[in-house]
Amino acid sequence: MEEGQQEERIPYHILLRDFVTLQEERVQGYQRLEQALKTVLENHDIEHYQATVRDITDYFGRISSEIIEIEEKIRANYQRRIQLADQIRQIQECEREKLLLTTQLHMLRSQGDQADGEALCETLTRLEEVIEEINDIFSPIRYALSREKARIEGLRAIIDS
Repeated sequence: MEEGQQEERIPYHILLRDFVTLQEERVQGYQRLEQALKTVLENHDIEHYQATVRDITDYFGRISSEIIEIEEKIRANYQRRIQLADQIRQIQECEREKLLLTTQLHMLRSQGDQADGEALCETLTRLEEVIEEINDIFSPIRYALSREKARIEGLRAIIDS
């Protein structure tokens, strides 16, 4: 963008929609990671797992960058929606912890019978807590998106009539 030019303000509902889509993409990334772990445990194909981890790390990095942009746009353009930006930041922090815990869990699971059972249990418990926290924070965002879509549809109906 050229100096002195202002960035076009993206509608609030579009930012919400994009955030929800990115979160859904993140879930797909975790599914790929879990599938790669299954493959390594069944076939001992560590190279496939390592390649998948590299790809997923890049994938999550891209998603995280885009989500940070969304958060910044909300903070800059929608002062009444700062709470939403705070929730997005909380989800980002939880997602960071979730990825670390998932990695720890994968390392423990790959040790098979030699894995520390207590560490495995603690990691799994904390991972479940973090996932629940993400869902608790994410739920109102999904609701806000639904409300915003309904509001826009109502306005369109008024305009069309």
